[in-house]
Amino acid sequence: MSDIHICLSYHDGNGTYIKPFFTTLISVLENTHEYTIFHIFHDDTLHDQSRTLLENLTNSYACCILFHDMSKFTFTKQKQLLARYSVASLYRLKIPEVLPSDVKKTIYLDGDIICALDIKELWEIALEKQAVAAALDSEKSRNLFFTYFDFSKYMNFEKYFNSGVLILNLDKLRSSYPNLYDDSLRILSEHPEWDAADQNPLNIIFQDDCLFLDNRFNHISVDYRPESVKDLYGFIWHFAGIHKPWVYKNNLADFLYWHYFKKTPFGDTEEKLFIEQRMVKDGTLDNLILTYPLGSRKLFVKRLFYRLFTKRNGGQ
Repeated sequence: MSDIHICLSYHDGNGTYIKPFFTTLISVLENTHEYTIFHIFHDDTLHDQSRTLLENLTNSYACCILFHDMSKFTFTKQKQLLARYSVASLYRLKIPEVLPSDVKKTIYLDGDIICALDIKELWEIALEKQAVAAALDSEKSRNLFFTYFDFSKYMNFEKYFNSGVLILNLDKLRSSYPNLYDDSLRILSEHPEWDAADQNPLNIIFQDDCLFLDNRFNHISVDYRPESVKDLYGFIWHFAGIHKPWVYKNNLADFLYWHYFKKTPFGDTEEKLFIEQRMVKDGTLDNLILTYPLGSRKLFVKRLFYRLFTKRNGGQ
């Protein structure tokens, strides 16, 4: 079997992103015996200490860590198109351009992922002629987006995917979509009111050139209520949106995050783990409203009323 290539984007604006990001990598490595090459697309917020910690993973696991400095590209003007999202969400649009031509295929993962299966299962899925593979976004999210942003003019509800976990056919992207980055920015600039950053351009561009994955490969944590620890395994969990276990208490899926966090340099003693878990807030409505990014509170209120309304009318 060929080496597994995995790409992740890194921007650490407040100096804490390294912790969940590192935990994502640990969760992948703890569940596979395959040699894994991580491509980290980063900017100058990747500090020397964090870089060294990531490099040290090669001492304990069968892996290689390759760093791709995105500071050589100018993203200043593009930041205003992203609202509450990190500029790093644009880095994945450069993957076909930045990776060497002999890399024909790669997995892309967001940094709020916990992999509770062997990543080999995802890697072995054949793309055939499709440019990308992705799982549908949750029905709740699709209902919300298509209700409040009128996506139906541009995208198909039945094909709207979540871009947090992708398989990329790099050969086809290079040959058939050479302007992926520019085309995505154009769509973003035409629709500054849209939420979800570059997920929408990716949907517009690839909905008819996508292999749709089983949602166990991108399991949106907030949409499930696992009843026991044994129900957590066999999935790639995605802590999408504001429901991050290192910020808010959510559900039993949080257990997985802390299970792998304990294997990182940030939680490998009882004292470190206690300090980190003490900072986690209850996921109450008051806390969510008060701590949600100011620019996105309007969207939060829309989401709240949408959920209340659908429940009142018998929705799920």
